[in-house]
Amino acid sequence: MTNLDLPFFAAALAFGWGLSLATYRIFAVRNDWPMGELHRNKPLVPVLLGVFALAIAFLFAAFRAATPASELGGWWILPAGLLWAFFWTGFMRVGSQASLFLAPLATVVLVFAWISVRTPPSFVLDSEYQPNSGVVERSTSAYSEPGDRNNW
Repeated sequence: MTNLDLPFFAAALAFGWGLSLATYRIFAVRNDWPMGELHRNKPLVPVLLGVFALAIAFLFAAFRAATPASELGGWWILPAGLLWAFFWTGFMRVGSQASLFLAPLATVVLVFAWISVRTPPSFVLDSEYQPNSGVVERSTSAYSEPGDRNNW
């Protein structure tokens, strides 16, 4: 079974769909492509959704690039997202309607995947902190004397 890096893919898709949302109106007006109602009547809504998805994906890429524990560099999210936005807007031409649903969905998936990523405190604080579970070991011997006070 292969490993799927869900946060990476969610960030790349959120970045690509967000960029597509933020720039679709420019390309649609210039090339006479069809636009949805929001792009035509309220263009600020798709642009803000797109910029929000872009910002979250960019913050995750910066976090991942700064975390020494990650094997795959976070800055690779940006070119992957750019390629996805180019494909989505340029070839598919579906940025006006489908990205309105998919960009926030990918952003929510990214946020939940990001919340589940645990960074060890030693990487963040550069200390020797080790979490304590609170378990205390009693005795290593399996047998105890009948009068022993440590016999539970």
